[in-house]
Amino acid sequence: MWKPASAKNFHLNTLRIAKPGSNQARSLRLETLEARTMFYADPLTLSVPDTPVLVGEANPAGPTPEIFLKQQVGKPTTQTKPSQIDLTVPQNTPPKIDPFANDGNLFPLGRPTPPNRYVPTPIGVFPDGSVRTIHPKIDPIVVEHMDAHGTGPIRETTHRPGIGTGAPVGTIAGTDPRLLEHMTLEENWQHGVGPVIQTTQAIEISPDNQHLNVPAIYDILEDFGGFNDGNIADITIHKAGALDSPLIQDQHFAVFTVKTLGDAPLNDPFWHLLNTLQLMVNEPDIAVRLHNLPAEHEVFGVTLEKHMLVGARVWRVYEQDSGWIVIETEAWEQRNGVINDVAAEIAGRAAMEEIWTRYLTNVANKAATGEGRFHALPKTITVHPAGTKNPWKDRADKYRNDLQLHSPLITR
Repeated sequence: MWKPASAKNFHLNTLRIAKPGSNQARSLRLETLEARTMFYADPLTLSVPDTPVLVGEANPAGPTPEIFLKQQVGKPTTQTKPSQIDLTVPQNTPPKIDPFANDGNLFPLGRPTPPNRYVPTPIGVFPDGSVRTIHPKIDPIVVEHMDAHGTGPIRETTHRPGIGTGAPVGTIAGTDPRLLEHMTLEENWQHGVGPVIQTTQAIEISPDNQHLNVPAIYDILEDFGGFNDGNIADITIHKAGALDSPLIQDQHFAVFTVKTLGDAPLNDPFWHLLNTLQLMVNEPDIAVRLHNLPAEHEVFGVTLEKHMLVGARVWRVYEQDSGWIVIETEAWEQRNGVINDVAAEIAGRAAMEEIWTRYLTNVANKAATGEGRFHALPKTITVHPAGTKNPWKDRADKYRNDLQLHSPLITR
């Protein structure tokens, strides 16, 4: 494959067309040239310890067109491939977990959630000769239409500068590194402390007040639309976009960030104070792996690493036989660490309920209209007996193992 040492991007407007009787001398202008190695990306190193492992030649003899994703299962193979990366996603056969394995750990266990750091915006060369940036979250439908009409970027020249030597989009190396880092985070089932507690919160909308139907409301739930509005926490969604590798299109994560006394405006000083106090034990950012289930109109979330909770939560919408639409969240959870187990009884559970009450209200405001748009159903809390296994762990294992990694080169 041809690999120029650099790509020089000239703007077409630097050339002047001579007119009869005019001075035909061409004006000179200094142009900024960007050195670019094409069709090659340095091996990607993730900023987490030990878990990611680079496999391949120590000194590759030449460029490799793609860095492939591989999951290692069972006994590791001795065969290696150049520029192959192992993200070590969670194993298919997790160890047996004691729901009351309280070994005296006061603080939550697990790795911190990766930061929401800057990710360079892809730069593309277009058929008209222009060089423009491309938004990382561009809609895939827009990209398809641009390609169909010959106005889309030339894919072989579309790169993310600053990642490696300018990794090509559509490859693992050119994928948003934050998404790749989240893929290495493990579910924290083994860190559960205290009894399994089941909670349910819901809002229902009458047929006369329904502005959106069930599928439209599910679309809001899938992207947590309106979550940040007036809430005591913010959410950031990380999922593969049109320019990321097709191998990881089903990977979906949510990072929740609590609002503290240092945030402005200080609309909820009581909750901001509680959030500030809990940072003495917990991380400000906590991650959840999401599984979208459009057929059931459900979003299934599993806690990861140093999340203060251990378990799973579902956000769902459904229509009752009476025609009323119910927007609901249900959780089966323990706590991560003894301190969080004690704090949950004092104020932690109330703070979590406040977050989901505000979120459900925001969704209902989008989905309902008219007088008395909706009303909240009584919340339920069930503390299950000692030794009860979390019934949603099997669901989480199945969804994780069923993640579609679209490549025959992936070892399952």
